[in-house]
Amino acid sequence: MQYSNSFKKKTQGSKNYLYIVVIALVIFICACEKSLVFEKNEKMTAGQWHQNDHVDFDVDIADTVNLHNFYINLRHGGNYQFSNIFMFISTKMPDGEFFRDTLECSLAQEDGKWYGSGIGDICDVRIAFKKNLVFPLKGKYHFSIEQAMRMNSLPYVFDVGVRIEKSNVEEDKNIRSFFRFQKKDKNNTPDKK
Repeated sequence: MQYSNSFKKKTQGSKNYLYIVVIALVIFICACEKSLVFEKNEKMTAGQWHQNDHVDFDVDIADTVNLHNFYINLRHGGNYQFSNIFMFISTKMPDGEFFRDTLECSLAQEDGKWYGSGIGDICDVRIAFKKNLVFPLKGKYHFSIEQAMRMNSLPYVFDVGVRIEKSNVEEDKNIRSFFRFQKKDKNNTPDKK
C-alpha cells in the first residue's frame, strides 16, 4: 500500500510539472505570435527563381503608430552557387504611390558556412529589410519581390516570403519619420524632409 501511495505522489508530481511546462510553452508561443502582423511564404516552381517571376503579397495595415520590422524569408539549398542574393522589392502604398528598393542579402559567412538554420541541405534565413518602420497610411500595401541576380533562372531557391512584426524596441517618436518609405517627388528625387 505504501508503494502505491508513493507511486501516486511521484506520478502526481510529474503531471504537475508537465502541466507547468505546457502552460509556460503556450504563454511563450502566444507572446511571440502577438507581435506577428503578417507572414506568408511562396514556393518557387521546381526550386528555381526565374527572373520574370514576381512573388506578390497584399498586406492590410491598420497600425500607423507603432514601429514594425519587415523581413524577407528565404529558403535555399546548400548547392546555391552564390554567397548572396540581390532582390528588387516594389511597394505600392494604399494611396497608389510606388517605391522600388534593391536589397542585397548576405547568405554565407566568409568561410562559406550558411547563415540561417535548416535540416540537411535546406537553409532558412530571415533577412531584415526595414527595421523600426512606421507605416504612414492605413490600408492595403502590395509588395512584389523579384530576384536581381542577372540570371534567367536562379537554381536552389525554394521559397520566398515576407514577415512583418511589431518591433519591441521603444524608440523616440521623433525618429519614426526616418524609417518611413522614402517618398519621391515628381522629378523622381527623394524628399528632403
